[in-house]
Amino acid sequence: MDILVISGFLGAGKTTFIKEIIKKTKRDYCILENEYGAINIDSSSLKENNTDLKVYEFTEGCICCSSKGEFSSSVLTISNTFDPDYLIVEPTGVGYLSSILNNLKKIKYERIDILNAITIVDGLYLYQLLNNKNLKNLDPCLKDQIEYASIVVVSKNERFNDNEKEKITEFIKEINPQARVINDKHYSLYDEIFFKEIFINKEKLDDRELTKKIKEVPVTNFSLKREINLTSEYELISILEDISRGYYGLINRAKGFIKIKDKMYHFEMVNGIYTLTEYIPENIDNSEGIVKESEVVFIGYSIEKMKLRNRFVLPKNNIS
Repeated sequence: MDILVISGFLGAGKTTFIKEIIKKTKRDYCILENEYGAINIDSSSLKENNTDLKVYEFTEGCICCSSKGEFSSSVLTISNTFDPDYLIVEPTGVGYLSSILNNLKKIKYERIDILNAITIVDGLYLYQLLNNKNLKNLDPCLKDQIEYASIVVVSKNERFNDNEKEKITEFIKEINPQARVINDKHYSLYDEIFFKEIFINKEKLDDRELTKKIKEVPVTNFSLKREINLTSEYELISILEDISRGYYGLINRAKGFIKIKDKMYHFEMVNGIYTLTEYIPENIDNSEGIVKESEVVFIGYSIEKMKLRNRFVLPKNNIS
């Protein structure tokens, strides 16, 4: 079994990248997802077009620190029980890649190999730091994810010209001169050859210094599910606007599905910027992968949980 770690900061596009891998390579995969929060929003999305895909979830803990023992045990269990060709590990966005690789190094043996680690970075976020000369504000966790990756893929780079892309690449190279940086076009435009090449090269973990002091990640999370009872799309937009303005604390990442009357909506929010679309499953015949009820997750460093809950959970007598 070969293990591919795909790290990246909150909202960078890890799950979307994994879906491209699955679609364009069609191999025997297991996915191990580490999510902050009791609900894993991305699991259903991964299964939409592949009902046989095995997705294992880690919630309420980070595999780089608090849950690293359970993580190692789960990897060995997956190897011994299912023995897939490839295990793709998607850490939480606030997981330190150096620590995750170090944990895998301890369980590596003849039947388990570690492929070159990949980090997905948000091009819009990095360019904003560059443009505003706020490079000192680069989160140490994201810096670690870039520093220890063998391949760095820049997402959300469609609107940049060649000069702007080059600045982003140079910034990444300053942190990790050895990294292969993928930034000439969006990764969805690459063919299957590009994605198959990801599975060729393996990490030389014995030659790398991976041990460092990692503090417990000070991130909190808050999730809601069946109790959500909004009555219109406009109510949801109003809530998202208020979240982006910081009314409910410092929320870096939010995502979820909201059922309003007979429609399901999907929203994503990263650093105050959100998207909202009607949710239409890619494969309408796959009932297992279709989201059927509301579920939302908020991740940040300070969250006004009760106030936020009160916005999503309306009194029953206010529902028409």
